[in-house]
Amino acid sequence: MSVSDDAGVVPPGAGRLFSTGRSDVRVKIESAETRSFAAFEATPLPGVPGPPQHVHRAYDEAWYVLDGEMTFHLGADTHQCTAGSLVFAPRGTAHTFSNAGSSPARMLVIITAQALPLIEKLGQLTNTGGPPDMQALQALLDKHQTYNA
Repeated sequence: MSVSDDAGVVPPGAGRLFSTGRSDVRVKIESAETRSFAAFEATPLPGVPGPPQHVHRAYDEAWYVLDGEMTFHLGADTHQCTAGSLVFAPRGTAHTFSNAGSSPARMLVIITAQALPLIEKLGQLTNTGGPPDMQALQALLDKHQTYNA
């Protein structure tokens, strides 16, 4: 399914692949001006910390746990989520997550379409093998109205 397609089917294993350094991401529905959401499959590894707790002012995020066990922090609340759990963080909600299990987890992530470029660029900035360029990282977060909680 390409960005210009209006409808389609994305078979298992298909979709553009990139790494965030914390997870492999396989994009199932790309972001586009005419779309209100994007979707991707993520495979967070056990023992790898998730992102710092943060707030998106302009984006909603939902995670459906397909396999494994994930820990989600929504505000001050912590939730242990196994396969079949759905977690929703509407814009303005402080959140983070990590793989709580001993094996890789798998999630379907549905986000406001314009958040997908943020996630991909964050992966590029932080998956360098060294410390990220903090000025570029802050500029990206500011551009996408995303703030540490």
